[in-house]
Amino acid sequence: MLVELALLGRIEPEDSRAWFKGTKVVATGSGPLPDPLLQSHYDAIAAHPRQVQSLLVTIGSGLWEPLTERLVERGLLRRERKRVLGLFPTTSLPAGDIDHESALRERMHAVLEHGESPDARLAAIIALISASGTLPSLDPVPKWSGKAATRAKEFEQGNWGPRR
Repeated sequence: MLVELALLGRIEPEDSRAWFKGTKVVATGSGPLPDPLLQSHYDAIAAHPRQVQSLLVTIGSGLWEPLTERLVERGLLRRERKRVLGLFPTTSLPAGDIDHESALRERMHAVLEHGESPDARLAAIIALISASGTLPSLDPVPKWSGKAATRAKEFEQGNWGPRR
């Protein structure tokens, strides 16, 4: 939610310092947002600016279910219910649209391995994946390498410009 609001230009750091857990986030702009979930979080930030770390906990705690449901509705995930040992119900969420996932992985590969310039959304995705520590688990594409890790860390640190 925070990344999406930032990409829409609706939140920014309170001062010009880089984003980090001690930086307060303030609401900017006006007018309605295209999504009720975004709007509710924007309204909460507008009413009470908070530090990034606090917002991650506050906002993130209630997002799993509504966002997962949206991905299932859009066909990007499938919900599979099974029983383990015939007794214990489990639910998994494998990719529903493998073409979408493959295209995203290929774009990430082009950026991380070949130095292509990403759009803002892809740069944000790479930064989030790098910060979460899950980049190595995305093998085979983008291929895990020192070059990919270094490039991903650049995005994580906010360097989203073209690679020279």
